[in-house]
Amino acid sequence: MVAHFRHEISHFLHARLSDNPTFLKEFRGRFGDARQDYGEALKKHYEDGPPDGYEEEFVTEYASSHPHEDWAETAAHLIHLVDILDSAVAAGSARGASTTPSTTPIKTPTSARCSSPRRSTASRSTT
Repeated sequence: MVAHFRHEISHFLHARLSDNPTFLKEFRGRFGDARQDYGEALKKHYEDGPPDGYEEEFVTEYASSHPHEDWAETAAHLIHLVDILDSAVAAGSARGASTTPSTTPIKTPTSARCSSPRRSTASRSTT
């Protein structure tokens, strides 16, 4: 249930970030053009399954269905990883780490955090 909640929160986050045209440009470069028909993309995904080799480019099968789902699955996995690390620090399991989790906000601009190459979208189908 937590994973599903994080996935849906990621959709909400995308909607809020999409107010910024710079975000949309970076999103399309990383995840693909989400203006393709969402319903058709999901229909194709459920009829045909994920593309061959999806494991090399996507965190889950469902992420391969549409750029919005790729974003939501990826962001949800990132939230999982941060939670795991925070739990390790809080439990004193992180080597050399303080037992108090940091509350210092990330100071790197969003565009810099999003601009490192994750994978090429050139090989992705937009249909």
